[in-house]
Amino acid sequence: MKNIKSLQASLLTNTFKYQQKYFFVASTLWGFYLDSGEAVLEQTLWPIIAANLGKDNLFDEAINKDSSEFLVFADAFAPQLQPAPRVDVSVSLAEITKTLNVYGERYWQGLGPSAAVPFTQMPLSSEHAYGGKAHLYNKDGKGLPGNDSNEVLSFLPNIEHPYFPVISKRIPEHKSAYTPQGFAAINSEWPQRKKLIGTYDDDYLQNHMPGLAADINWDYFYTAPPDQRFDRYLKGDEPFCITNMNETKAEIKGKLPAVVGRCFIEQEISLNKLEQEALENYSDAQKRDDKLVTFKEIPLNLDTVYFFPNDNIGIVVHRGTIEINHPQAKDIKKLLVAHQSLTEPTKPGAFYQEQMQLRSDPEDGFKYMMYSAPLIPEGVRCGFKQLLGDEEYKQAMDDNMSAFAEGKKQQAEQKMDEAIDKQVAELRANGMDKQADELVDKIKNPTQDIELPEDAKKLQALTDKILPGISAMKEAPKLDDLDLTKLNLKAMDEVQAHMEAMAEKQKKEALLQVEQQLDELKQQAIQQPEMAEQLDPSIKQLEEMLAGIDTIPVLARPDTIEQDTQLSAQLAQAAEQLTEQKKMMAEHNIQLSEEQQQQMNELEQLLDNKELSAQMQEANDFINDSYLKGAHFIAESSSPHKGQEPELVAALLAGYNTKQVITAKDFAFCKLTQQKFKQIDLNHGFFEYAELNNIVFEQADLTAINFAHAKLSNVSFDNCAIEGANLGAAELSACRFKNMKLIEITVAHSSLTDCEFTDCEFGERMDMLLETKLRRCKFINCTFPKLNFIELDLTGCEFIDCDLSECNFIKPILTDGSFTGSTLNGTNFVTAELNNSCFERAIMKNTRFVGGCLLNDARFNFATINETNLRDCQLNNCDFSDADISKSDFGESSIKNSQFKRTIAKQAQFIDSNLAGSQLKKSDFMEANLMQADIRGCDFSGANLYGASFLNATLGSTSFYGAILENTLLKDWRP
Repeated sequence: MKNIKSLQASLLTNTFKYQQKYFFVASTLWGFYLDSGEAVLEQTLWPIIAANLGKDNLFDEAINKDSSEFLVFADAFAPQLQPAPRVDVSVSLAEITKTLNVYGERYWQGLGPSAAVPFTQMPLSSEHAYGGKAHLYNKDGKGLPGNDSNEVLSFLPNIEHPYFPVISKRIPEHKSAYTPQGFAAINSEWPQRKKLIGTYDDDYLQNHMPGLAADINWDYFYTAPPDQRFDRYLKGDEPFCITNMNETKAEIKGKLPAVVGRCFIEQEISLNKLEQEALENYSDAQKRDDKLVTFKEIPLNLDTVYFFPNDNIGIVVHRGTIEINHPQAKDIKKLLVAHQSLTEPTKPGAFYQEQMQLRSDPEDGFKYMMYSAPLIPEGVRCGFKQLLGDEEYKQAMDDNMSAFAEGKKQQAEQKMDEAIDKQVAELRANGMDKQADELVDKIKNPTQDIELPEDAKKLQALTDKILPGISAMKEAPKLDDLDLTKLNLKAMDEVQAHMEAMAEKQKKEALLQVEQQLDELKQQAIQQPEMAEQLDPSIKQLEEMLAGIDTIPVLARPDTIEQDTQLSAQLAQAAEQLTEQKKMMAEHNIQLSEEQQQQMNELEQLLDNKELSAQMQEANDFINDSYLKGAHFIAESSSPHKGQEPELVAALLAGYNTKQVITAKDFAFCKLTQQKFKQIDLNHGFFEYAELNNIVFEQADLTAINFAHAKLSNVSFDNCAIEGANLGAAELSACRFKNMKLIEITVAHSSLTDCEFTDCEFGERMDMLLETKLRRCKFINCTFPKLNFIELDLTGCEFIDCDLSECNFIKPILTDGSFTGSTLNGTNFVTAELNNSCFERAIMKNTRFVGGCLLNDARFNFATINETNLRDCQLNNCDFSDADISKSDFGESSIKNSQFKRTIAKQAQFIDSNLAGSQLKKSDFMEANLMQADIRGCDFSGANLYGASFLNATLGSTSFYGAILENTLLKDWRP
């Protein structure tokens, strides 16, 4: 189910079964600040809820109520935090007002209670209400200790009803149900609610399990004390007042936020469940394959209000229920939550249907993420703007936006001034002083109300489409000037297309102008031969410009060696001059003053400063490292030493064969073939666009080598140092890497085919495998620490005895792949294609296959697959024989015609899965859950099914011959 909502809205969903029908409950939450009514972001809301509820407490039952109620989770605070023995707290909402007395610690003293100890803060929880060990249900309370209690003091409850105070130390047993007072939820185990839950007997087991009891009293789902319930649904704009429940505000007054929740779903219905007459009421567009897709609104009512006054937060919950066809609501494909103001006209369902389609579009849906106006009430501040509401952050953002806009403006003005000056100079150089003066005059005295060109008008209109009104702003916009609820990122596509069209148009116009200017100059040279020599440089320049438009540029990279040479030469020259000057002064007996001598000494130290050399080296290293890391992003280039490549290769081979130190390491665009290099030092070498065929590198130093854009075929790397290397945008085929530490290397944007990695350790570089293609590559005994495989084509790749723990495979294609003997603990597979893959002997604990992974025809023999998520996967024709899949979840998966012979599947979950035709002979499915599973044609012969559940399972030609069926639930099975 895809959920669509604003940043302010929260959503709770629930499904339940009642009287053989299935229902879906949608609960929309809208948080608001009690003192201002402003909406609260969801990310702010949930931590506050969690902190107030504490551990193991249920926030909301998520089932409809027939009227509204309110709950309060709070502490009592003494006014102005001045210690007081008693504080009265109260909450009023609409016509209901409730007041409780809160006392400091008291104990029984003689015939009555002691004086209360003054306090400043007291939790309004059941632990401070009436109860105790002898109480029927509130065992954690105060006031009723057990008969065997050894307590020296018997404390009274801190919280009492003003009309029903605790007046006796020993209330008789029949009165021990004296109701503990509070504002929070009543525990579901307390008798007030437990008696309403219905009867769970043999009839329930046979006819209603796992749904709700047939005789359930729906009042069970009211969780507030009875004096906090209404006999109607609240409208949503009622006034409230909360007293002494906030540390700094003794009284908080306000109104509910006057919003109404809306909820819409897209639901699939099987066509064969509808009568022909009913089908005629639907359009062909709603019929997809064998399903009918319907758009519905779930009517909602405001049935619960939550107050968290300690945090100045309130929540209104609108809730609705609809009948569904699937126990887990799989027939609901999309759900949209919206909120409107009570004062604005109700928007039609068609409006929200369009929003659902736009926001769920797989290509363009993200462009509506910040366009929240259709989903929130009019006048509510955009969620994104709230997200940036921190004053310091907001000021920084305003400053950054203004500085950015001003900087761009200054750049544009500078370029414009330079262009104008150049044009004026060209006019005067050609003797066109009059035209130059006219141009200067037009610039100094511009015509008012100049009509914008059509392209500019269209761009302005498209800009306003992204964010209405932005083009009319005179100055750089501030954050408060922007209505981000109307931000439409979809319109960026139109702007991009228009900008590209404008750029292409301007390019063509510029080329045409250059060609026309060239023709004019040539004609002028013909007509005025005496000017030919003067015009020739301009003609050649324009011709070179036109010729170079489609020429591949020379590979550009930083030349730090040349820079070092120049700087070193300058420093040496300065030092030589200083030496000559000192020599001359000595010959002429020139005496320096103390100050002059000090300056001379400082100059000598500066010229002989090792720290300066170190800083130069550090700067050069940074420049070279930056180039190395990004070399694979360089556009198509040509050789920087065109025609010299054979000489460079010859020098390399000569140096290696004579065991000389190879100092010149620029072999870009070179071709090497049929060579073996053992212990060669090529660290920091340049091999961009090089071609290497049948090369062996053994124990070579290839640290930080640059193979970007290179082509490597049948190249072997054995026990080489290659840390920090760049193999990005390269083509590698049949290459072998053995015993290598592939730390800080990248193969981003590269293509690897039939390559093999043995005993290699990969690093954690984030972009290491960015947009890399790996076909039929083999990894043996390799380590991949938390590596990301994002949308990679890994067809036919094998990971044998590798450690892939905590790796992420996001939308990979791993058809015909293998993970034989590999460790995949904590690894994530998201929407992975793993058909015909092999996981034999693999170790998978807490491995997660999510997003509908395809694993048909996969083999899991002898694998250990514990506590692993395989829900909603395609696992047809798989083989799990001799595997241990205990405590793993296969719920809602299709596992037809699969093998589970001798499989250990203790406490495994197969709820609503399809196991039709599978073989499970001699398997151990002890306490496994196959509720609602399809097990037609399955063979459980000799299987251990002790304590297994087959409730509501579909059986047919299912064999249990010789199986252990003790404590097995086979009730309500379907043929």
